[in-house]
Amino acid sequence: MAELQYLQWQRQFLDIKTPVSGGITTKHVEIFIGKNFKAGEPFSEIAVPKELWAEIYVPEEKVSWVKPGQKGDLYQNNDPRTGHAIEVKEVAPRAEAVPR
Repeated sequence: MAELQYLQWQRQFLDIKTPVSGGITTKHVEIFIGKNFKAGEPFSEIAVPKELWAEIYVPEEKVSWVKPGQKGDLYQNNDPRTGHAIEVKEVAPRAEAVPR
């Protein structure tokens, strides 16, 4: 029983708290297992959902279906069951050869 209490006490030093809600975008976080960090040292990037943007390519025959202000849901390959609310900010008037 005393060992369990000690391990529960130790756990408080293992819990990581973030200043914002979001998704971890750093790949291969597991490589940091066992690494000692200094207080406040960053080890991962967090994407805040309201600050994200996506460049979505629409087939030319369907581009007339998309309009600025239109709302929808974005599903990612790594989590296809969870939709993220999006809003179209702009639509390029024609295909662009140079990414912005």
